[in-house]
This record gives sequence, C-alpha cells and structure tokens, in this order.
Amino acid sequence: MLEDEARRGADEASGSAPQGAPQPPEPAAESEVPPELLCPLSFDVMTDPVICASGQTYERSAIEKWFAMGKRTDPMSGSVLESTFLVPNVALRSMCRRYEQKDS
Repeated sequence: MLEDEARRGADEASGSAPQGAPQPPEPAAESEVPPELLCPLSFDVMTDPVICASGQTYERSAIEKWFAMGKRTDPMSGSVLESTFLVPNVALRSMCRRYEQKDS
C-alpha cells in the first residue's frame, strides 16, 4: 500500500496524467500522424479542435463527452476548469484539414 502511494506520488511529481486520464496508443508506423494533430482524448486526427479554459486543445466531441459525464476538470492535467466554454482552434483546424487532404 505504501509502495502504491509512493509510486503515485512519483507519477504526479513526474508530470504524468492524472489517474483515469486516457493513455496514448503505442507509437505508429513511419506514416505517423504529427502528434499535435491528434486529440489527447480520442487519439484521432481532430476535425473540430477547440481550446478549453486550461489552454489545452481537444476534439470538440471528445471534450463535450467528458463534460457530459459531469467532469469539470482538464482531462490531461486534472486541474479544475473555471468554465466549460470552448473556443475553436482555427489554426489547428486548418493544419488538420491540410494533413487529411495530403494523406488522401
């Protein structure tokens, strides 16, 4: 039990995602998608990226699902969000569209 607490403390100190946060998939093959285009919740290329109150970007449908479950924290940092207001990340959306067109 103490080992678990010590391990948890070490994980928190190292900046690991909070318990229950999604874990990224294993690295992909050489045609790997640039990580900045992937939603940290769904691990898919974003089509409607939005910025939440913490400044982190997520796919709109993924973060809205998170909020619909009654959660009011940032899924990656665990910090409490003062608002669930979402702002479109227009620049990243353009990058995602260019990537999808190039990849087709």
